Amino acid sequence: MRKITADILFPMNQSPINNGVLVLNDAGAIEAILPNADGLMEVEVLEGYLAPGFINSHCHIELSHLHNSLPEQTGIVDFILGVQTKRNSFSEQDILAAALKADAQMQAEGIVAVGDISNNLSSIEIKKQSPIFYHTFFEVLGFDPARAEKIIMDALQMQAAAKLSHSSIVPHAPYSVSTKLMQVIAALANNQTISIHNQESAAENIFMQNASGDFTRLYEKFNIDISHFEAGFDSSLASYIQSFQSQKMGLVHNTYLSPADMELAKQSGNEIYYVICANANLFIENKLPDISFLQAAGANICLGTDSLASNHSLSMLAEINTIRAAYPQIPLAELLQWATLNGAAFLGMGDQLGAFKIGSKPGINLMNKDLKSLRVIAAASTQKNYI
Repeated sequence: MRKITADILFPMNQSPINNGVLVLNDAGAIEAILPNADGLMEVEVLEGYLAPGFINSHCHIELSHLHNSLPEQTGIVDFILGVQTKRNSFSEQDILAAALKADAQMQAEGIVAVGDISNNLSSIEIKKQSPIFYHTFFEVLGFDPARAEKIIMDALQMQAAAKLSHSSIVPHAPYSVSTKLMQVIAALANNQTISIHNQESAAENIFMQNASGDFTRLYEKFNIDISHFEAGFDSSLASYIQSFQSQKMGLVHNTYLSPADMELAKQSGNEIYYVICANANLFIENKLPDISFLQAAGANICLGTDSLASNHSLSMLAEINTIRAAYPQIPLAELLQWATLNGAAFLGMGDQLGAFKIGSKPGINLMNKDLKSLRVIAAASTQKNYI
């Protein structure tokens, strides 16, 4: 048995407890949560804050080899051009080594679960071997509606080849996926958890409104025919949200989300999670979402790191600190909820991860009181069975 206390215990499914105690049984599962250490013997007294393992709700570990390869603050179009130009210019060995290093970095950063984007199978074996729980989002792209069925068949074959127990087929973004392809994805059986890049730039909304702006440069560069596209949507989100019904959706980035967009998302009948990748937003567009608006609206907010192509690290603590610097009024307990409880709910792991629940092993992170660093006190354990 192990008894651990610190300055503040953040169970996440109840209010923070000053000098609260976690009691672990011999198997490492949580046996009790106590208000103090009175009358207890052999208690580990730690300085700092205790929280469950972190949930990284949006990442691309297969792009880890692009770390420090792309310039900052170029805007989304030039960032995409840079990724597509450079991502295949590395050896398979270098790509795999970088992904393996990224996985190890996330373990050291107290991350116990990841919503990870895959465009290919390169990172699958790394994720299978990792103690981190991964929900893999097989991401598809295709703006030509005539190719929608072929694209889905290829994605289904890739998903089957991966032999994962936790995965979905998802659209990349509304500017890269036709309405037809969106509808085909939405109609897939056993594909309830969706991730989509949403309103990361002003150019995205402009294109959906009148088929103009910086995204036309992207289509010209890749020789993509957009003659079939009929603009006139109020926003990027408005172009696709009605294609999905009663699904769990992680809208990623939301830098240019409006109150009208949020209302439209609410009315869609989907279970919406708003995934914020603050450091990637600053890296690419040098702009943060209006997080105070999302908070005030009662949104289900999650946090992610995006990839090492668009971030300097895969640290959830770094994401929390960036948001704290911009929005100091947001309580730490709420930020931690976004990094734990909400992310676990989005990835369908709320019964095992994201909170200190009796009988669970969600991982235990000890954060320094200045939030500059953390130490993993106990690893997480999940039912992670592959086909």
